[in-house]
Amino acid sequence: MNRFFRIMLCTVLAVSLSASLTGCSSLPKDTKEDVVKLDLDGVSKHYKILIVNDTHIQINNDEVAESNRDYMEHRIGEFTNGGLTTKERWDKLSSSLDSYKADLIVFAGDMVDFCSKANTEALKEGFDKLKTPYIYIRSDHDTEPYWMTDGDDGAAKERQDKVTVNTDVLYADLGELCVLCINNSNRQISKEMLETMKPIFEKGKPVLVVTHIPIEQKDGTELLEYSEEVRDGRHLYWGYNGEAYPDEDTAKFMSILYSEESNVKAVFAAHLHAKWEGQLSENAIEHVFAPAFQGNVGVVEVY
Repeated sequence: MNRFFRIMLCTVLAVSLSASLTGCSSLPKDTKEDVVKLDLDGVSKHYKILIVNDTHIQINNDEVAESNRDYMEHRIGEFTNGGLTTKERWDKLSSSLDSYKADLIVFAGDMVDFCSKANTEALKEGFDKLKTPYIYIRSDHDTEPYWMTDGDDGAAKERQDKVTVNTDVLYADLGELCVLCINNSNRQISKEMLETMKPIFEKGKPVLVVTHIPIEQKDGTELLEYSEEVRDGRHLYWGYNGEAYPDEDTAKFMSILYSEESNVKAVFAAHLHAKWEGQLSENAIEHVFAPAFQGNVGVVEVY
């Protein structure tokens, strides 16, 4: 059974927040902005897109297997940063993201540490505060019942389906550019996904791709070497030298990104728990954002 679902083609309109929107609490004091500026041909307006990834919300309750609760307490300690647990950081962050007055927020995967009812409900409570349009893409921590008493994948999917749209490809047409988001990017790209991406590429507008799992560089080894450095020798990306080895259809998707004729101008990713930027191809950059549990927020400015 194909685990991907039909695309939802959703045109996201920017929301103009009035100056009276001052009820949002301020960002956590240790928040770090990772700003990427893109000057793109054919874009005459200024667009702001936020990327928030790897919050790893963790709630240690009776959904966690009793044999794993001590480990989960240890893990919560490892992910606590600046005195804030991942749940506390998410509560503060989600209350303040509207203050950026962005055109779009992309939540780029591993927003929860494991797919429990408590974690996904905490995530949704944060989403429900937002006035800014947003897209949420999943990766393995979002969808897997890691460390839980109930290891039912079907129940985990039902929990994620209640959070927000859970289709295989999502995109926002912002007017002069498109943001193409790959859901469940820890899995292979399917033929159906390639077909549903076609209309997006055929619009002829600049495309920004957001995926949780990074993509191997067409040329160069900088990403390989950096991933080895920050992740204990592991190659945490899609590619022939990566731990995620592409099948035929995923390779076709990668070739679209690499093509000199491609209108993909940037790939934004996560997963490494560290910041990296380099050339994906001659035509596009790739930027990997550091994790939100460490206080990071990605800010993409397009001109």
